[in-house]
Amino acid sequence: MERHDMPQQAAFRRASSLAARLVAMLSIVAATSACVSSETGPTASGVASLRGQPLAKATSMFGEPTGEIRIGGRHTVFWQKSYTEQYAAPSVIRTVSGRDSQSATQETESLKLKTRTHTCVVKLSVDDQRVIKEAVFDGDRTRCGDMISPAS
Repeated sequence: MERHDMPQQAAFRRASSLAARLVAMLSIVAATSACVSSETGPTASGVASLRGQPLAKATSMFGEPTGEIRIGGRHTVFWQKSYTEQYAAPSVIRTVSGRDSQSATQETESLKLKTRTHTCVVKLSVDDQRVIKEAVFDGDRTRCGDMISPAS
């Protein structure tokens, strides 16, 4: 290999490394954006389409409500679904032994199994004729999408 080709190869390796880092960063951004709630998702539009409809339509979609609240003349009916997810998280344990200048620190790295709970809620405000006036969805749209599926 000739000597004048070496700077071109080094530049190619730097460009390849930069491209790989850019692809990695873009995949992280895409994965993170999937976790962010968006009012334009199918679940949000499905719930919003219930405005002006009778409460019976929502009951046929979601099944029997989880509960209802009546406060100051306002009637809210809601459906709630919770689920848990387990994941491994890094953990570092530091142990200090000895005294003063004779002390020693030891670090142990491991993975701990942790649990996270997610909740999906559909809230519908209805009037005295049981017509839906306001529809709100709260939760992770990618995991709660089955809430708007017809009840079995």
